[in-house]
Amino acid sequence: MRSRFGGAILALALVSVLTGVAAAGLAVFSVVGVGLGPERCCPAGGPPAQAGPRPTVSPSAAPTRAPGLPLCVVGSWRVVTETAIVKFYSNADPFPASTSGKVYEFRADGTGTESYDNVTYTANSDGSTLRLTSNGSAEFTWTATGDTVTYLARTSTTLRHHWSVPEGELDSESKPQPELNETDHYTCAGGTFEESNATGYKSVWARTPGYGFYG
Repeated sequence: MRSRFGGAILALALVSVLTGVAAAGLAVFSVVGVGLGPERCCPAGGPPAQAGPRPTVSPSAAPTRAPGLPLCVVGSWRVVTETAIVKFYSNADPFPASTSGKVYEFRADGTGTESYDNVTYTANSDGSTLRLTSNGSAEFTWTATGDTVTYLARTSTTLRHHWSVPEGELDSESKPQPELNETDHYTCAGGTFEESNATGYKSVWARTPGYGFYG
C-alpha cells in the first residue's frame, strides 16, 4: 500500500508498501456430532415409554471464507527481507530501500492487518543514509488468484512515519485508501512466500503461528 506526504523542507513520499501473502499448510476445522444419552426406561408399573423422534443436532458454524480465495494466503506472516522503491524526494528519482520485520495477518473473510513496530526502510544516496521508520497498524481488504494478490483498500490506519535524510527530518501519518487496487505477483511453497511487482518491489515472508491456518 502506498500513500503520499509533502513536507516544507523535503517533499517526501511513500508510506508503506503492503505486500504479500503466503504459503501454507492449513488446518481442517471439523464438526463432531453430539451423542445422545441412553433413553430412560419405563415409569413404575407401566409399559415402556415410546421413544420420540431424536432431535436433530445442528453442526456449529464453520469460519467464513470469502469465495474463491486461495487457502495458502490465509494466515500470519513476517517479512524476512524486502526491497521497495521509495520516493524520498519529490525532485529526485526514488531509491531502492530495504527492510524486514513487518507483520501481516490475512484472514479468511478477505480482510487483513499490517503491523509495524519500529520497522525501518534504509536506502543510500551518494554515501548518505536515508531512513523511513514506521509504527502502528492498518486494516485492509484483499483478494487473490493462484498467482496474484490484489490489495483492494486500506480501510483504516494508525500508521505514523519518521523520515530522516541529510537535509532534515519529518513526521507523517498514513491515511485510509478506499480505492487502492494494487496487484502483485506471488509464489508460495511450504512456509515461504515471495512477492514482487513491476516497480522493482520484491519481498520474502515466513509463516508465523499468530493467526493460524485455515482449511
